[in-house]
Amino acid sequence: MNIESYKKCSSAISLQGREKSVRKSSIRAIQSVSDGTLKPQIDEVVEADKQDRKTLILIEIEKIATEYNLPAEKIQFDDKWLNKTAKWAETEQTVRSQFENIKNEVQVRELQTSAVEAYAAELQMDPAGVAGYVGQLDYKDLDEVKASMKKDVRLAKARFAAERARAQADFDAKVKRAEQATKIGNKLVDQETGEIIEEPEALKRTYIIQLSDITDQQFAYVEQFIHNKFDKGFEASGVTYKSAVQR
Repeated sequence: MNIESYKKCSSAISLQGREKSVRKSSIRAIQSVSDGTLKPQIDEVVEADKQDRKTLILIEIEKIATEYNLPAEKIQFDDKWLNKTAKWAETEQTVRSQFENIKNEVQVRELQTSAVEAYAAELQMDPAGVAGYVGQLDYKDLDEVKASMKKDVRLAKARFAAERARAQADFDAKVKRAEQATKIGNKLVDQETGEIIEEPEALKRTYIIQLSDITDQQFAYVEQFIHNKFDKGFEASGVTYKSAVQR
């Protein structure tokens, strides 16, 4: 090969190399433009497909929820269920497993609620306050709730006893002062201070009469008996009577 032929051959090879490089660059440029143009559309199609699958899954979950008589909203939705590779049989098994757990939790809560209510009756607590202890089951176990109830009743009794003792002491002091006072006309005068004092009023308390383990018919009889025999006497003596039924 002479020098001229070699130069022509080298030029041809160089040209082919540049042409290949240009073609590759063009292909990459076209691919880049294509990806930039199509990706949002592809993502939109993929997302729409996922939403369609989610709608179908939610419909099936609603059907299963009716079997368990539980709200479908209790189910923790897993986005893995939306993958194309996800199988409905496996998803359904997971959903049913969640419902079984929820069902067990509901049954346990019902038993615990009944236990709290029964213990409140045993402690003779006001039924109006029992709901607060039932709510504590959200973050305490049953034994802790019952311990709180017992403690609160003990503290309430101690406060009541202290208040009653203070009221009694105050009443006794007033009675003693009145006894030591000098009566001038229709007034009582303190011998030491000359102060006019009032006759102490009788100490008033609230008494609760509890009738346990009686039927509605028996309770109606008791109320009728009280109404017939004592209402007029109660009214005359200023006694206020109120009945309340704890079921």
